[in-house]
Amino acid sequence: MKAKNIVLAVCVMLMSGCGGLSGPDAADGENPSLSAIQTAVMAALPTWPAAGGDATPYAQTSLTMITETPIPVDVTLDASVSAETLNLRGGPSLLHNIISQYHRGDVVRLLGRAPGNEWVKAVGADNRIGWLAVTHLALPQDVTDLPLLLISESLVARGRVVDDTGSGIAGIQVALTRMGGADRVRIQGTTGEDGIFYAYAPIEYQGKWLASVVGIGCSSRIVDANCRYGGAFYPLEGTDLELPIFTDLIITYK
Repeated sequence: MKAKNIVLAVCVMLMSGCGGLSGPDAADGENPSLSAIQTAVMAALPTWPAAGGDATPYAQTSLTMITETPIPVDVTLDASVSAETLNLRGGPSLLHNIISQYHRGDVVRLLGRAPGNEWVKAVGADNRIGWLAVTHLALPQDVTDLPLLLISESLVARGRVVDDTGSGIAGIQVALTRMGGADRVRIQGTTGEDGIFYAYAPIEYQGKWLASVVGIGCSSRIVDANCRYGGAFYPLEGTDLELPIFTDLIITYK
């Protein structure tokens, strides 16, 4: 791994009751009421580096546990499912276990969002709590209006894609592939305007991973009108890492 080009941000927090990778399954025990869910869901707001800011170097920031407070009822949102079928999962990734399933037009209550804004915590008419992919929801307003939640049931990988001036690049898809063994799986995150991306995995997927750029959105500033780009992402061979070791990851486009 080339440390001068890559830094890897990974923090691991465990939440009791998190299930492993599995198919659709009914949750054990009695489901709480919606009011109980709304008062039980906790949010915490970590401090992130401002886009383009230089007061705190990116590599010195981290996810930290802070005092948790209940989500006020008036900041939840109702959204409808836009996919034919949408899985409610035990964590914010496709590797997390499925705990319920909804269909096009079903209304779900959104309680908060994961860093990266690609996953939201939600509760459906069946009173099950879990995570839904934002891309398969019709939202009445921007997802960033929801509280930012502290992720405590997953491995959390964070990194940043920048140009040679250090400015973040949006729309870059970064994949982390788990290496070794028969269970070769992949998680993925897309950079925001600040160039930061997040990827999540169940806690049992600790071990060796490989991080690399796997896609670029056509709205990214590094592509032309034909969605083509002329540079490369360094290091070219990707980066070996081991979860849950905490470091910071930076991928440079030149």
